[in-house]
Amino acid sequence: MKPEISDLIEWGRLRLEGRDLPGDVRERLAGRSALNRRHWSAWQAECASLDRTALELLIRGLTLAERELEWTGGSVSGVIWTYRIFEQRHPEAAEELADWILRNSKNDYVPFGDNHGGVQSLDEYQLYQLRKFAKQRNHEERDKALQEARKERIRQRAAAARRRERHARKRSAERKQFLEALESKSLLERLEHIAKDEQRPVEFYPEFYALQAAVRLEKLPDELLKALQKKLDRRNRGKWGALNRRIREYSGD
Repeated sequence: MKPEISDLIEWGRLRLEGRDLPGDVRERLAGRSALNRRHWSAWQAECASLDRTALELLIRGLTLAERELEWTGGSVSGVIWTYRIFEQRHPEAAEELADWILRNSKNDYVPFGDNHGGVQSLDEYQLYQLRKFAKQRNHEERDKALQEARKERIRQRAAAARRRERHARKRSAERKQFLEALESKSLLERLEHIAKDEQRPVEFYPEFYALQAAVRLEKLPDELLKALQKKLDRRNRGKWGALNRRIREYSGD
């Protein structure tokens, strides 16, 4: 993960805790406005390994950078592309995040990509869309179109839910097959594989691996401990977070 991405995630986390970004990190990010205008495909690749929490914090960090560091982005802002990824993965939480973005951004194009005229909440955005629509059609046509739009949204959501379900089943089967193969290996080999895995987050793996590692910590090679610590990064929750703390204590960090 690029340092500036980690900094943005950290900014989002600190702001949720009511704290601000350290001055040296803020200065480092101040000159990275070009990051906010990257192609959407670059954001797809960047976000591929991020879990829900990290992705949400990144979006919040980008929003804060646009507003407080005056990063330019407009209709190609990184907030737009990362929010779309979040919306596809976590539709149940997308509206709440969109409302926060609208309340904390000066960019009239985020998070949906269309010019919303400076609205500052999701309710205002929906009202703005209705008023915009009303200018184009008379009352009868508008009501009919709204009904059709609602039906279409229902159809789209149902189709999207079916796609997500199929994708989830496929990923679950692939994960099961992958972990069954991994189970045939020794604990040392499994931990070495996890430490070297650059495609999957550590949460992909069963938490009892972390418990097994914590019990046998003193028997694990120093190089493996360093690699695991790097893989675990700033995690501090759950069994993997507990293992991260145990490794740091054991290593004296």
